[in-house]
Amino acid sequence: MRRLQVDYLDRNDIFGVGLSTPGVDYSLAGQVLEIQRNVLGNLMSDAVAQRIIDSEVKLDNPKAGFHLSELYDSLHRAIWSELKSGQEISPLRRNLQREHLARVANALVRPSSALPPDAKALLRQDARALRDELKAATTKTVWSKETKAHIDEAQVTLDEALKAAIQRQGV
Repeated sequence: MRRLQVDYLDRNDIFGVGLSTPGVDYSLAGQVLEIQRNVLGNLMSDAVAQRIIDSEVKLDNPKAGFHLSELYDSLHRAIWSELKSGQEISPLRRNLQREHLARVANALVRPSSALPPDAKALLRQDARALRDELKAATTKTVWSKETKAHIDEAQVTLDEALKAAIQRQGV
């Protein structure tokens, strides 16, 4: 990871002459988060949700198909796995969890008109399950201060999103 930083000698910033932009540094966390945002944005998009829901009616045996609940459950398990394992949550993972949490909370508070009703219902159910997992995780004493604060903040965010009145777009 040290090799991924900015090399100031390659940017004409020799001996502090100041030929390059000051304060520029390579942020590994920022780059990883950008990739994670793109992937989450695609997986949790309204269009993908609609396509998965539509695909169920095209099958002879709809139970054998891939369901939206499977996607949301898989994301939940993969993104929040530390809550059950008790492992410390690294800064990169906390960023991913915040991004997932923001997308779930946003879908509950300000759902787009293109979000299928089944997707909204599944996201609400997922948010309740996650809130319960976060509540259970707060009793563990293995967490660092950063992780405890992250878990507390995530729980508050979900509580507020679940209690908030829905804001309809365009109204």
